[in-house]
Amino acid sequence: MARRHFRPKQLRAQPRAEPRRVLHVVASLVRAGIEVWLLNVMRATGRAHRPMDFLVLTDQPGECEDEVRALGGRVMPCPHPRRPWLVARRFREVLRTQGPYAVVHSHVHHYSGFLMRLAAREGVPVRVAHSHNDTRAFEARRPWPREFYRSLMRNWIRSHATHRIAVSRESAEDLFGAHWEADKDCQIIRCGLDFAPFAVVGDRRKVLAELGLPADALVIGHVGRFHPRKNHAFLLEIAAEAFAREPLARLLCLGDGPLMHEIRGKAIAMGIADRILFAGSRTDVPLLMTTVMDVFVLPSHHEGLSLATLEAQAAGLPCVLADGLTREGDVLAPLMHRVSLEAPAEKWAECLLQVAGRATLRQESALEAMSGSEFSVEHATAQLCRIYDGQA
Repeated sequence: MARRHFRPKQLRAQPRAEPRRVLHVVASLVRAGIEVWLLNVMRATGRAHRPMDFLVLTDQPGECEDEVRALGGRVMPCPHPRRPWLVARRFREVLRTQGPYAVVHSHVHHYSGFLMRLAAREGVPVRVAHSHNDTRAFEARRPWPREFYRSLMRNWIRSHATHRIAVSRESAEDLFGAHWEADKDCQIIRCGLDFAPFAVVGDRRKVLAELGLPADALVIGHVGRFHPRKNHAFLLEIAAEAFAREPLARLLCLGDGPLMHEIRGKAIAMGIADRILFAGSRTDVPLLMTTVMDVFVLPSHHEGLSLATLEAQAAGLPCVLADGLTREGDVLAPLMHRVSLEAPAEKWAECLLQVAGRATLRQESALEAMSGSEFSVEHATAQLCRIYDGQA
């Protein structure tokens, strides 16, 4: 009897599942908190698994665009946000020609309501409205038609977003209402950062010299986009009081934005411009924090969750913040100091100079604590990917 030879069954090749492409909608791609966080997310997820594109509600280029493209993302301008009919036409065009998109993730606060409605009509399965800010105090001063707009947008978010996420409890309450916790589609996801760059501490004298600052300077650091909510005008008053008390004090401002020219002019008019360095948007913020800053200051009118404050804690810096800002990002209590925005600039200056350079926590310990916290990019990205994959 002839021996039969076993031939393995030929398996039909299975088509590889397409990665779930995500479309982020942002106001711009300047180097600011939301944008830096999204770059961290892109690096953490990898281009092959969840490709991420950006619809940007402006036609002005941003510093982060090249890095987005290098990470495999596409950048598509969508100007004229105040002309919703043009935005709707461009939004539908992008979805139909650049997709298909499994996810639309909007980061533009109230305007997300309009975008969630459009995405639902186009059949996008996962629609995420993300609240990064708490604007209630600011919005309370706006005229009544603004409240009608906010109410309409919140209703559209409630009706059309499949997921509603926020960076803090305050920002959740702002966009999703006082009873957001009772809604199963609402949750808090922190904006996680990559804290690894904060392990590097440079040569202080060398970096100060490169910045054009004196070798013995006491450096007050600030990181923030030049926008009204950051309260730079008051920051200048604080700086002036600090300069009057400490001849070695200097203010290092990192960031760019529409108010930079105005604030620089105000500094000149106050006669303090020679003691302030407006360094613009930079990619070496971690190095500057760990190496030359002695204290970090943030007198903002409102924030959802300040990513710069998380970075300052990773650098082991004492932080002086407005007491109305959320405390949910206060991981390292010994570093955190609060002052009321109702207090005079003199009190802010006294607090800054009192805590500047005071080592209440070793930088290595601060970095270790921040890296193991819920604010690490690994922790936040894992939560986000469960939403993108339809598992949450």
